[in-house]
Amino acid sequence: RTGGLIDDIVEAPIDSQTLLFLINAVYFQGDWTVPFNPDNTREAVFHSPAGDLEDVPFMYRSGEFSYTEREGLFQAIRLPYGKDENLAMVIFLPAEESSVMEIAAELDGETWYEWRWELFNREGQLWLPRFTIEYEKSLNEALSSLGMDIAFDEDRADFGAAVVDLADQHADGL
Repeated sequence: RTGGLIDDIVEAPIDSQTLLFLINAVYFQGDWTVPFNPDNTREAVFHSPAGDLEDVPFMYRSGEFSYTEREGLFQAIRLPYGKDENLAMVIFLPAEESSVMEIAAELDGETWYEWRWELFNREGQLWLPRFTIEYEKSLNEALSSLGMDIAFDEDRADFGAAVVDLADQHADGL
């Protein structure tokens, strides 16, 4: 039920010995609280972390933003989604003498808490490269580290009883 937005989660043919798939797919279509006007999108030069320069479309907006900075490290801005603003993207721009890796090295639970509370409303202008984000991860390693390693060992995995139990629950209306 992804509206055609996530293709081919499981590729055919499926092995006849396969009894179960554990799949989690998330699609997030967030609308900015204050949207970018598409008429203000302009081509500009993007500086990649590797130092490459590329002309890409930049979205533009001016107004009041939640903003903070750490001199010599970064500038950060919070862009909320929806009318309730409970969910937001925080974007970090490394200082010229800094890098994404330096920001990441500083970031832990304590600094995230600190930086988040330093975001204050401020008038400004924002040029943001247009982007999409995709992330894919196999859960095998994470689930194995949680003690489910047998489930991924074809010689030791036995889901026979689990499949029978699921069939019984389905028959009982669960």
